[in-house]
Amino acid sequence: MDLLLIRHGESLADVEGRVEGGGWDPPLTERGLAQARALADRLVAAGYRCDLLCASSMVRAVQTAQAVAAAIGAEVVTDDRLREMHLGFLSGLHKEEADRRWPVPAQGWMPHQRVPGGECALDHYYRVAQFYLELLERYGDASVCCVAHGGTLTMLVRMVYGLPLDQSTHLHCFRFTFDDVSMSRFIIKGPRDVHTLYLNDCSHARHL
Repeated sequence: MDLLLIRHGESLADVEGRVEGGGWDPPLTERGLAQARALADRLVAAGYRCDLLCASSMVRAVQTAQAVAAAIGAEVVTDDRLREMHLGFLSGLHKEEADRRWPVPAQGWMPHQRVPGGECALDHYYRVAQFYLELLERYGDASVCCVAHGGTLTMLVRMVYGLPLDQSTHLHCFRFTFDDVSMSRFIIKGPRDVHTLYLNDCSHARHL
């Protein structure tokens, strides 16, 4: 499988400093839309084509995927399993307020600790794993593009590399950074046969 993972562009929550997760669904900003167009232009210049273009059903991911779809002539298929981890009552709060009301414990959050009204890391991991295993089964020899969120992409990359879900979701764990409209691309031939072409490449939008 030729797997291209894309993070959505800048959203309203980014500029307002609010908690998004899967519980609040703000749209892209004007800058975010421009980032998505720059991403699409790069894919066109590279002659990129895919057999499946899928996206989280959240607005910021769909808007980013639609820019790609319009440029390369694809159809966007949305999937709820690619949504960001739901952060319950923290959703929509300013980050300072969220940190005050739900501070990270010294040992970090455990994967089974669920935010009230939301999900825990295990919930998130389970649904993303379900999506990924189905993808391998149905599109194992295809070119696939997934547009999602930083947390969801982290889960997917862990699965691509065969990394475990750590005991703490904040401390002493493998971490991956995914900037606005970044691209990460892999050629997956088997569970331990993965060629990484690039990670978190957002050079196409650095001028924005």
